[in-house]
Amino acid sequence: MILGILGFICPFSNNSQYPRNVYGAGQGKQATGIYVSNYRLRMDSGVHILNYPHKPLVNNRMSDYIFNADLPCGQNIIVAIGTYTGYNQEDSVIINKSSLERGCFVSSYYKVYEAQERMDRRTMVNEILYSPEKDDKNVPLHKAYDYSKLDNFGVIKKNQYVYQNDVLIGQYAESQEGLVDISTAVKKDAGGLVDKVYLFNTNSDNNKLCKVRIVSTRFPEPGDKFASRHGQKGTIGIVMDGKDMPYCKNGMVPDMIINPHCFPSRMTIGQFLESLGGKMAACLGLTMDGTPFEEQSIRDIGSVLQEQCQYDGKGT
Repeated sequence: MILGILGFICPFSNNSQYPRNVYGAGQGKQATGIYVSNYRLRMDSGVHILNYPHKPLVNNRMSDYIFNADLPCGQNIIVAIGTYTGYNQEDSVIINKSSLERGCFVSSYYKVYEAQERMDRRTMVNEILYSPEKDDKNVPLHKAYDYSKLDNFGVIKKNQYVYQNDVLIGQYAESQEGLVDISTAVKKDAGGLVDKVYLFNTNSDNNKLCKVRIVSTRFPEPGDKFASRHGQKGTIGIVMDGKDMPYCKNGMVPDMIINPHCFPSRMTIGQFLESLGGKMAACLGLTMDGTPFEEQSIRDIGSVLQEQCQYDGKGT
């Protein structure tokens, strides 16, 4: 436990330089994954969920205790190392558009909108949920808002697509100065699918509370950050069509191309070990143990790759 949880789950970290292990732990805190297993039942606002997380091919003993294998925050992808077109200089990466279209690194973003009925006895302002269709008080509506998707309760229906300025919850404020529409609408440049709607009473006065959760799909784009577990981080320089990507002699096309210049000065030998171990684990259908300070020999991994996986001893 001397390295802490995030420092320990970096595989083969005893083979990498100390600052890189610190960076790797720092990137682990920012990683998109599944933050809790019952997220479909919760109304947490501003949440990113990785749609297709993978259990790491190279893991360690700590992962069994912190559920890193059960709720992972990353994917096992095919990475090529090479300078290609110049779009991966300065630590940027080239990513395969065809891989993204197949679901690689696609995430979902959940946003919650909330409105509540309340009576402020000090200012004598009464806030009430309502439906414009059943409005008998003639509340003046916002000209920019679209109220057409509300139901009889003044709340958006589930499984509808909403866009900017679509009203989710109809509400007005009643005071001595008159009636004002204070409906909750989708914010600028937001929108998505209405994933969940809660409407319930909160107290003995039967004041209603409404929560609406919207989900939208996010695809990686230039500027988005990626990192390995060894502190090798970079942003997308270009999303390249699969037909323009390089390929191996057996026709395999990589999901991502990283620059070889990121390795010599940073000395992340642990990443090379993980690459060889991941290739061996994928071929033999097993999970490799990458616990730091264990007896791991690069020659032993190379001999298994050569004898059982029909690769060169260095993994090529």
